[in-house]
Amino acid sequence: QEPGRSLRGALGVNNKKNNKIASECERDPAPHGSADLKEILSGAPRPRRSLTAMTKMPGKQKQTHVFTAGLAAACMASVVAGLDIPLGAPSPGNLRFYPMEGHFCGDGETAWYGVIEPMELLEEDSFFVEIMGGAVCFNQSSCEDKWLGAWMGITSYLKDKLNLDDGTIAYLKSGADVPMSMLASLKPGWLPGSDSHPLYGRRGLYFPTCTADVSMGRHNVTYEDGVPRYHHGGINFLTLLHGVKAKMPEIDNFAIYGGSGGGVSAAVWMSEVAEMWPSATVTALVDSGFHMMPGGEFFQFFWDNVDWSPGPGGDTPGRYDDIELPPFDWRHQNAISSVLSDYNGRLKVVYIACDNDYIVYGDRATMSSYSTFNGSSIHQLPEMWDFLTNLHKCAPAGSAFSYIGTCTNHHLSRAGWPSEANVEGTITMQSFTENILRGLPPDCADPDRTQFWFEEHSLDDGTTCAPAPSGPTPAPVPAATCAPTPAPTPPTPAPTPAPTPAPTPDTTEVDASSAYHATVSFALAVTISAKAIVAKG
Repeated sequence: QEPGRSLRGALGVNNKKNNKIASECERDPAPHGSADLKEILSGAPRPRRSLTAMTKMPGKQKQTHVFTAGLAAACMASVVAGLDIPLGAPSPGNLRFYPMEGHFCGDGETAWYGVIEPMELLEEDSFFVEIMGGAVCFNQSSCEDKWLGAWMGITSYLKDKLNLDDGTIAYLKSGADVPMSMLASLKPGWLPGSDSHPLYGRRGLYFPTCTADVSMGRHNVTYEDGVPRYHHGGINFLTLLHGVKAKMPEIDNFAIYGGSGGGVSAAVWMSEVAEMWPSATVTALVDSGFHMMPGGEFFQFFWDNVDWSPGPGGDTPGRYDDIELPPFDWRHQNAISSVLSDYNGRLKVVYIACDNDYIVYGDRATMSSYSTFNGSSIHQLPEMWDFLTNLHKCAPAGSAFSYIGTCTNHHLSRAGWPSEANVEGTITMQSFTENILRGLPPDCADPDRTQFWFEEHSLDDGTTCAPAPSGPTPAPVPAATCAPTPAPTPPTPAPTPAPTPAPTPDTTEVDASSAYHATVSFALAVTISAKAIVAKG
């Protein structure tokens, strides 16, 4: 990090091979993520020391530790800042997938991301990122589980679980255009495939999950079987944001969102987005992300015991201390409200969920079977309401929103906004969410209302809020003005019935822990297979 000083000079490496890798990493770091860097990462266990600490070590001790840890960390740091995202490359209304050279899935495969070009670029200074949902794994048995472990790779998942042939997988990775309208109808998430979507008209990214760590890992971990796993989700996502920053240094409105584990990721990463774009209004949508809540028992277990956690559990030799990720300390209920308080209204978080989400309960039962964690001891509903009441009590006005229905559905935006999730006597969950993402109050008829719950809970619960940040307080970001409700139009004659279209594939959620995520890869594969057939015809 010293100007004018080479990587080799800073590290003090003399070995011929080491010099070669360092020299090539300086010129082009990406290839070394695929071969030499992976070899370094998979090598002998190394002490967890920063580059600064290691360069102060004496003699040969410094030489050994600097090569095994410092060179890998420095090369990885170069890769983080080196992703060239081809914004604008897909044809209008299409998505293309690109490899993240030098960045890994949990099984060592190259990670991928999708670039989305809107049919009409209506908001040139706005952007969005959707983070794909996914489960977590944290030891050998959980990472080998047929669902939890499925999120440690992309190719293995497509081939072993969905039985896709090599040609289809190759086409998926070829960089070909995939029409957004087809993808959105097959529901790989909640992508803006039509002009009814609140983010239609923006460029954006789709981030597939393949590290089983809610996009917050920065660890190499070797579990009981001796096989190295790369929980690099945090490294990969940070790289993605740096790539966007290089192409769009100024953004006015940034939406980051996801369902399930992707929603948890959005809540963690929203502050980093606000830091990187200091004039942007940042909105994070957390859809069905109550697997892990601030102040809950499950987060405390994760903090203390998981090898890739940000707490003492993750204080392991494989942690990259030179890669700085956003703070992820949710041991206290006010963790989210405290973050929101730092941004004086320009950072907003939106929670939508069912109270008895069957995937949340199923995931906890599965994780309990692979650890000492007792999922049955968690009081899900009291913890959820305690967190939400604290959030609305302590967050700055106009920065926290929530809509909770009494239902069992999961990933509600992807599921087509099921009517069971709506709260009786008020706006629908879909209207609530879309209004906020458009910069409007959730309910234009009641513009000051921020919580829409199927049952009442008092905010006067005796909890203590974190102190407000010191210094002058900027004026809060104003919401857009609601347009007047248009007068009803007279009915039009019924049109001549059109021919019945062919049925669309069934995208009903599978009733198994984290199983609904399978539809994401399946939808993409069906789309690409269809395009390939047309092309051959």
